[in-house]
Amino acid sequence: MRYTHIYWCPECNVVLLGRVCGRCEAVGRKVETSPPGEPRIALKGDIRLLHVALTNETGIDCYEDIIGKSNLVIVNRCRYIDFMEEVIVDGVRLGKLYYDPKLRRVRFRWSYAGALRAIEKGLCETLVCRNTKIREGTTIRLSRDHPLEEQIILVDKTYDPIGVGYVTKKGLRVRDVFFSRETPICAKTGDITTAIKANEEYLRRLESRSITTIWKYVTRSRKPIGIAFSGGKDSTLALHLTMEIGIEPKVIFNNTGVEFPETLNYVNEVIDRYGMELIEVSPIDDFWKLVDKLGPPSVSYRWCTKVLKLAPLNSLLKKEPMLIIDGMRKGESLRRSSLRMLRTSSTTPWVLYLSPILQWSALEEWLYIVWRHIRYNPLYDNCFNRVGCFMCPTSTLFEYEYVKKRHPSLWERWKSLMKVWRERHNLPKEWEEYALWRWEGRAKALQDLCKHLGVDYRHVYIWRTSFKKLLQDIKVQGGACELIFTNALNLAKIKGISVTEGWKCEKMNEDELVLLRGRAKAIVRRDGRIIINTDTMSLDVISILRIAFRSMLCTSCNSCYLSCPMDAIKGGSVYADRCNSCGLCIEVCPIAYGIERLLKYIVNVHKVIGIHRMMHKARVKIGEDILEPREDKGYDIVWPNSFSFMEL
Repeated sequence: MRYTHIYWCPECNVVLLGRVCGRCEAVGRKVETSPPGEPRIALKGDIRLLHVALTNETGIDCYEDIIGKSNLVIVNRCRYIDFMEEVIVDGVRLGKLYYDPKLRRVRFRWSYAGALRAIEKGLCETLVCRNTKIREGTTIRLSRDHPLEEQIILVDKTYDPIGVGYVTKKGLRVRDVFFSRETPICAKTGDITTAIKANEEYLRRLESRSITTIWKYVTRSRKPIGIAFSGGKDSTLALHLTMEIGIEPKVIFNNTGVEFPETLNYVNEVIDRYGMELIEVSPIDDFWKLVDKLGPPSVSYRWCTKVLKLAPLNSLLKKEPMLIIDGMRKGESLRRSSLRMLRTSSTTPWVLYLSPILQWSALEEWLYIVWRHIRYNPLYDNCFNRVGCFMCPTSTLFEYEYVKKRHPSLWERWKSLMKVWRERHNLPKEWEEYALWRWEGRAKALQDLCKHLGVDYRHVYIWRTSFKKLLQDIKVQGGACELIFTNALNLAKIKGISVTEGWKCEKMNEDELVLLRGRAKAIVRRDGRIIINTDTMSLDVISILRIAFRSMLCTSCNSCYLSCPMDAIKGGSVYADRCNSCGLCIEVCPIAYGIERLLKYIVNVHKVIGIHRMMHKARVKIGEDILEPREDKGYDIVWPNSFSFMEL
């Protein structure tokens, strides 16, 4: 994941994207930011929230006393159990704006520079410490009573801040210790207009590189040009850059059925403004039906992406292959940090994807949006860092609070469904109240939030039992492995599905099915027992587990049917004569995905050896094979007669 370094001009008092100010040519000073390091300019929602947080912390609206009159405020999302943003003004960190899930309100935690301003204005309580060598987590006794959770600034004898603490029942617990002594770089008031002027040349170069990249590949492609538009800032920027070179692509919008109403309105507004062709794809099955079968999606098991996004998009691109321009960025996640500018996808290896803003940071994006006066999704003005589905498991409780207030009917429907799942699995009320369904297993984020709330995470960490309850036992002895299921197995279904994984049927009768793949042999019995003899134990066992669970838990979501490039799947049946075992149906199947992601909770296996990595490498090789360079250095898509990732 790309870490963004920012600089601050000591003369203009504005943020810089490069080392040198484009306005006064002064050398900027590097500004330290907390990881993961994706700073951006503060928008209306951030400023509004700062007013509220400072009022909650001090009792009065002291925004100008702490932040000042500048409209240039930089915020940087930090690691925390919920929403937290580091606030940077005048080149220094003033504090952290955050949402306390326990108190259900936004607060502001002072940093050294912010604490100095608060003490100077007499806005907060202070405590003089005789011993200045305090440590984080230490509890200090208080001489008088204070309200619980009140924030107190710790100072030395000269009233210089050395840390902050929060009042607990046992005393004052030290939360942060100030090791750095950051002071404002410049007393001059900076503003967003000056910041644009200081970075204008940098932004022009950035724009030029991205437009050149788009032009380079678009003019060499024989395929139609499409743009994946989600309504977020990244895809909005990619669309704007594409239209700058006079190209009007087909706009592909994936309507999952659980999008924010604001996003739907924004997409329609953009299409009407530019008069472009909109291709709207949507899943065959309703999200609400699927969530009743599969449970709420979690961070580690986002089956919704497979069913609601990938499958409908694959169906469209299967009929009409094209060059897709998207808004992928390396700074969004660790997984995306390894992406290439031009690439294929693991689920659509016959389609090329181009990411012209792959190297852009969030700060570069927002300064460019302000510079070019690009209208963006109004959700960003309500402190949303990313725009997606209203109940996305990667969202924070703070963002869910927005949904509750602005779209109560949507949230009530979701809440009633979570109540059903909570009662079905006999889970504590905190599982529903604090959205603990967002995690599986012993996730650190789950443990940290439960610790903050005073909840025993062991009561909630394994709640998705739909897989585990079907597998009674797994026995390994020598080169053989025996899987024992609680239910009888449908041999005909397993035979059909096994073809997609590269298995071949050696013989089959009423009670037994024998499958072969390379040197591996699997004996499937109707009574629920499967015996696997193999040298590559982990890969073959996982493959058979996927086949068995797909046969028992199929939701009829049609993801496999929509994604199959050979039209080998229809009505839940696999036609062996058409199937080439490419594995694309496995990639989009929510059940197969669940086996890979949740295996250690199903069979108590703590190490799953490279199955996902192997599949990914296979797709990359397939993608490279089907891109055939032309003499003019352009690219055309050539679909191979057959391929199998099991042979790669």
